[in-house]
Amino acid sequence: MRTILIVTPGPEAWGNFKKLCKAKGWIYQTLANQKKVPKAGKKLEYEGYEISRVELR
Repeated sequence: MRTILIVTPGPEAWGNFKKLCKAKGWIYQTLANQKKVPKAGKKLEYEGYEISRVELR
């Protein structure tokens, strides 16, 4: 399993994640609507990937 780490705040984090979605053939808006984009401090599994979001202060 591979891990994807989204570090926020920062617009580049979401831009890079959206580019990854496009490269994998995932539709970001569909993932968001299905609650497949984690909130800070949470993680989830999707198609063999563990997606985590970390918030920096």
